[in-house]
Amino acid sequence: MKNELDEFNLMNELYDLYGSLLTEKQKSVFENYYFFNLSLQEIADNLNISKAGVLDNLEHAKKNLLNYEECLKFNEKILEIEKKDINSSIKEEIIDILRR
Repeated sequence: MKNELDEFNLMNELYDLYGSLLTEKQKSVFENYYFFNLSLQEIADNLNISKAGVLDNLEHAKKNLLNYEECLKFNEKILEIEKKDINSSIKEEIIDILRR
């Protein structure tokens, strides 16, 4: 259960950082799955694509988000900053800059 929750949280964090880099279809599938908790079949029905198409878009979105993080490491940097013992308002400003 913890691994699923960890993956869920990581994917949401990465989407906040890199979601704008995904295709419109990937964004739509990701949001329906992670934000609205819809099943693959419900997403397929809503978007008029196959269930396999939903799964393919979801997997590509996750892979892309992980690749962006591997290259840019914004999430890793945010986690490091959050651990630092510095003024909280400055910390929030730095994190906000990284999230833009």
